[in-house]
Amino acid sequence: MDVPPKLTPAKSLRLAMALNFALPGAGQWYVGQRWLGGVMAVIFAVSLVLGMKFLLGGASLYFRVASDGRILEPGVLEQLATAFHLPGLIAATVASVILQIVSIALLWFGRKRFSD
Repeated sequence: MDVPPKLTPAKSLRLAMALNFALPGAGQWYVGQRWLGGVMAVIFAVSLVLGMKFLLGGASLYFRVASDGRILEPGVLEQLATAFHLPGLIAATVASVILQIVSIALLWFGRKRFSD
């Protein structure tokens, strides 16, 4: 006796896009591309953590120097000029934006398999 194949409900492109907007890779995970979605989510998480590290590290140094009363001493303002690691912040932001665009494009070009 043959068992009929399980019917899987059609996936929604709108829901996949919404999930992808919240976390790049979540839309791919939702539509069944688990490996690709997982890789994208990990890359996004790493870029987010690095961006937060650069931002919070710079803010911490800035507030520490600004609140101890020695902000106008020689060399202190120069130290604050490099407090926020600008290349790191830019790289993390660019990586996140590129990943978001790629994940949305992959969903959009594969939209034939969606119900809406």
